[in-house]
Amino acid sequence: MTLGGYLTAFGLTLIIELAVALAFDRRSGRLLLAVLMANCFTHPIFGTLLLLAPGLRGVPSIPIIEVVIVLVEAALLILALPGRKRGALLVLSLCMNAASYLAGVLLYHSWG
Repeated sequence: MTLGGYLTAFGLTLIIELAVALAFDRRSGRLLLAVLMANCFTHPIFGTLLLLAPGLRGVPSIPIIEVVIVLVEAALLILALPGRKRGALLVLSLCMNAASYLAGVLLYHSWG
C-alpha cells in the first residue's frame, strides 16, 4: 500500500467511525475527540503491522486483528470517558469498527 492509499484508508475510517459515534451521541464533542484519538493510536499501529507482515492480510488474520482493534479502542474510550457505561462504549467500538471494516471490504471489491 502506498502512503496515499494508507492516508485514504485512514481518512475514510475516521469519517465512518466519527459518523457512527455522532449517531451514538450527537451532543458529546468529548466522545468525538476520544474516538479520533483512539483511531490515531490504533490505525497507524495496525496499518504498519499489515505493511511489515503481508501474510496477515488474509482470512482469518484480518477478523482477528479487527477484534483486537475493537477491544483496544473500547479500552481507550473507557479510559478517556470515565463517566460512560463500559458496555455502551464496547458496543460503540464494535459498531464503529464493523461499519468501517464493511465499508473497506465493499470498496476493495468494488475498485479491486
